[in-house]
Amino acid sequence: MKVAVRMFVAFVMIAGVMPTVASAHGSGASLEKEVGAYEIDIGYDPDAPVGGDRIVFDFALTEKSTGPSIDFDYAWVRLLDEKDTLLATAVHKAAIGPTSLLYTLPREISGDVTLSVRYQKGDTLLAEAEF
Repeated sequence: MKVAVRMFVAFVMIAGVMPTVASAHGSGASLEKEVGAYEIDIGYDPDAPVGGDRIVFDFALTEKSTGPSIDFDYAWVRLLDEKDTLLATAVHKAAIGPTSLLYTLPREISGDVTLSVRYQKGDTLLAEAEF
């Protein structure tokens, strides 16, 4: 699902004041989506990023019904606006602590922004989603 930057910032601001569900992240906001038997959880900080900000993304994959973390090798991550691919990279699962990515947003972003993630275990696709 594509989200306009202004709508994304509004969502982030609203999500910051609503009661939060337990997630794998200690601070910041979270994007969550249930996919099959899994829940994709992408935490990010700051809560309301704007162009030029440095964002920390944390990637987690859990079982929907019981909550334990799912073992994955890497998350394939793409961040796109209407004109360009802003980021496309693999983020390998950390042995200790959260699986994180630090990214600096461009100062100018064109229109809608899409964040895509695909969790892989070797050649096996575990879950994927777009936000």
